[in-house]
Amino acid sequence: MTNPCQLYLITPPTISLETYPAALESALSAAEDAPIACLQLRLKGASDEDILQAAAVLKPICASHGVALLINDRADLAKKAKADG
Repeated sequence: MTNPCQLYLITPPTISLETYPAALESALSAAEDAPIACLQLRLKGASDEDILQAAAVLKPICASHGVALLINDRADLAKKAKADG
């Protein structure tokens, strides 16, 4: 039977691309008993360039774990980043 409960992760309002990707990889790798459905990239106040850069770094990590990457409030950037939503 499939576990119907999945987690929805949301990034902090600011992240470091030097440390956050490793922390995300660790969290996703450890989540066998509580699968993660998606990660919402929620960088309020960040520039479009910073959001797209973060998405480019985080998307492959999410994809390797079957986790959807969502970009908060910015359908235009989600499309540019080829995010899942």
